[in-house]
Amino acid sequence: MVRGLAVLNDELYVLRSCELIDVYSTTEFSHLRDFAVPQADLAVLSAVASCPQKHRVYIADSGSECIHRLGVDGWMDRLPLRGYAALQPVTPSSDLLLIGCSEAGGVAKLTLISSESGECLQEVTLTCPGPVGNGCTFHAVQISDSQYVVSYQNDDETAEVIRIGSDGSVLQRSDDGARVSFPYHMVADRDRFLFVAADFNVGGVVMFDPSLKFVREIQDGLETVPVRLHLDEASQCLYVGGLDGKVIVVQL
Repeated sequence: MVRGLAVLNDELYVLRSCELIDVYSTTEFSHLRDFAVPQADLAVLSAVASCPQKHRVYIADSGSECIHRLGVDGWMDRLPLRGYAALQPVTPSSDLLLIGCSEAGGVAKLTLISSESGECLQEVTLTCPGPVGNGCTFHAVQISDSQYVVSYQNDDETAEVIRIGSDGSVLQRSDDGARVSFPYHMVADRDRFLFVAADFNVGGVVMFDPSLKFVREIQDGLETVPVRLHLDEASQCLYVGGLDGKVIVVQL
């Protein structure tokens, strides 16, 4: 299973295991190297994200409760976290977005932290239904300073993609006509069009416009059940990581 995807400087970082990251050329699609996080005996790598503005790759480590920061020159350090939190895509302002639980437990919470200091910049408690303990809140992306898009699954297996404000209130819901089941992962482009890895039983990527109306479904040629996505806007390539460990490149 692909656990994380990121692209930086024509290199694709693929996290499949909890310990190693594979690096591939995005031009030749050849394997370049793999590496483990140094001096992290308790490492349980759970996600990877990249920031082209700061030329960094961020690696979430739930075992060591930190985020490792990797520079293109090989420099690496870490940002400590308080408890487990799932790393989301790097925000437009180069900050880091996390999903975790509130201190009261059972309620999903978005936390925005500085990618430099680790300082908490904003916290948003979600008001969407369903207990996070059952894994219903899958993913989130920041689309403006005060708004986020969140995907989640209800107890009755219905799923939604919603836009929320900084107070956690629901501002908009996805188009009822779109088939969205198990919306594991999302990416948004600079125009706020959204790609969602969804439909676990069928295997497809659903595209929504900025108002969360259904645009189209990308399914032909995927040959895998999508569970992770990365959008490289420079090349207009959508990288789709599959349940079987494959990575498919879709030219948009």
